[in-house]
Amino acid sequence: MCLIMSKEVIFTESRGKVASGRRLPFYLAAEEYLAARRPDEPLFLLWQVGPTVIFGRNQDPASELDIDWCEEHGVEYYRRKSGGGCVYADWGNLMISCIYPGAGVKDGFARFSSSVCEALRSLGFAAEVSGRNDILVRGRKVSGAAFFALPSVGIVHSTMLLDADPASMQAALKPSAAKLGAKGVKSVSSRICTLREFRPDLRLDVLAGALRTALSAQGAPGSLLLDESDVAEIERIESTYLDRDFIMGRHGGREEGSRTVAGEGYVEGCGFIKAEIQIVGNKILNVSINGDFFTGEFADGLSQSPDLSETLSRLLAGEEPTREAVAAALGGIRLEEMVSGLTSAAFVDILFRNC
Repeated sequence: MCLIMSKEVIFTESRGKVASGRRLPFYLAAEEYLAARRPDEPLFLLWQVGPTVIFGRNQDPASELDIDWCEEHGVEYYRRKSGGGCVYADWGNLMISCIYPGAGVKDGFARFSSSVCEALRSLGFAAEVSGRNDILVRGRKVSGAAFFALPSVGIVHSTMLLDADPASMQAALKPSAAKLGAKGVKSVSSRICTLREFRPDLRLDVLAGALRTALSAQGAPGSLLLDESDVAEIERIESTYLDRDFIMGRHGGREEGSRTVAGEGYVEGCGFIKAEIQIVGNKILNVSINGDFFTGEFADGLSQSPDLSETLSRLLAGEEPTREAVAAALGGIRLEEMVSGLTSAAFVDILFRNC
C-alpha cells in the first residue's frame, strides 16, 4: 500500500470526471506547473486524450513512429521531457500523472508502481511490475511509465490500456527489430494487451475509482481545484511543447564534409540506445544519443542539467574517433549517473560495434 496522502488535481470543466478535452501537451504542462508551484504537495491527475503518439525526450521520432501514417489519419504526435519509449494513446487509454516531492527516479517509480498494482489487484487483475517501468497482467504489458525530474520534485506519468485501438497502435508505432527482439516479441501488439481483454465489462469510471483510492492512500486530504489563472499559465508552458523544433528534436544541421560512426543496441537495465558521432577530418565534432532510456539520479532536475548529447559532445569533441580514444576520454566519467544502467564501456561497445 502507498503511504503517501495525495490530492487529486481537478479542472473546473471536469469536476468528478477524468480530465479530457485538451491536447496531450496541456497535461504535461500541468505537471510542470504543479511541480513548480506546489513542490511540497503530493498530487495526482487522471486524464484522457484523443489519438496521440508521445515519445521520449531522447528519441528520434522518425525512427519510432510512422509520421506519414499519423498525419494521414489525424494522429497527433509530441515529444515529452521525460525519458522512456514511444507510446500510443487514445480514448481507450487512461493517463495517470503523479507528483512526488523529493522523489528520485527509483523511489518515484517504486511508489507509483506499488499504487497502480494495488488498484489493479483490487479489481481482480494479477498485476506485477516488470523491468524498469512496466506493469504486466499475465505476462503482457498494460501500463508503462516515464519519469521527469525537476528540482526537489519527481513526476511519474503513465498510460493505462483499458480498451485502446490495437490496429492504430500497431500502425502508428515502428520500434526497431532489435528493440522488439530484446523484449522477446515480434511486434507491438504481441507485447501489450488491454484490461478489457480480461474483463470486458470493466468501465472507465470503475478503473478511475480504483486508481483514486490507491493513489490517495485510501484517505485523500481533499482535492486541488485549478482556476482560470492556473489554466492560463499551464497554456503558456504548453506552448513550449508545441514548438516544432522541440517535437522533431532539431539541433542544427550536418557539418559539410563530415562523416559519421553510429551503432545501436539494447542494454539490460537501461533500454534501447542509438549512438552516433559526427567526424570532421579525424576528430570528433559532436555526439548524438537517442533511445528509450531514463536519465539517472545525477539528472534529477532536467532544467538544471545540460542536454545529454551536448554533455557527451563536450566530453568527446576533438578526440580521435576510435574505440580506444573514446574509452580513454570517458575513463573518469560515471556515465551510469547520467543514464540509468548505461556504463561507459557499454556506450563505447554500442558506438563502435559496426566498425
